[in-house]
Order: sequence, then C-alpha cells, then structure tokens
Amino acid sequence: MALKTTEIERAIFLTHLEYVPLPKAAKKTGINRKTATNIKLRATNLEGERLKAGLPPPTIQELIRRKEGSGANPMAQT
Repeated sequence: MALKTTEIERAIFLTHLEYVPLPKAAKKTGINRKTATNIKLRATNLEGERLKAGLPPPTIQELIRRKEGSGANPMAQT
C-alpha cells in the first residue's frame, strides 16, 4: 500500500509542476507517478470547475485539500 501524501508534499509537487514536467516534479517531490498524476488531474478538474462557474482560480489550499468522500481523514498528516 502506498503512503499517503501530506498537504505539504502536494503543494511542493504542484509548485514544481509549474516549471518542470510531471515525471520530474514527482521525482523531486518523492511521490510515485500514479499519485502525482491523480493530484494533477484533481487540480486541473477543480480549476476547470471554477472557470465554468465564473469564479476566480482556486487557491493552493483548495488545490491540495483532499477530495470529499475519498475516505481519507482530512486532518491526517501521514
């Protein structure tokens, strides 16, 4: 079972992703590629939803928050 990423790891990954391709950002952050892909897809979908609704872009806090109904404890930092 893969370790869960922390909010800090997700924030660092999304920051790296602004400057380098996904595989390199995942490697720099130390998270596996599938998790990195899932984080990127969630962030992209959230940005698209906000754009369609005519809202401002999501904040980094909104981008790294765990998805509702994911079964993960939102307060867990493991």
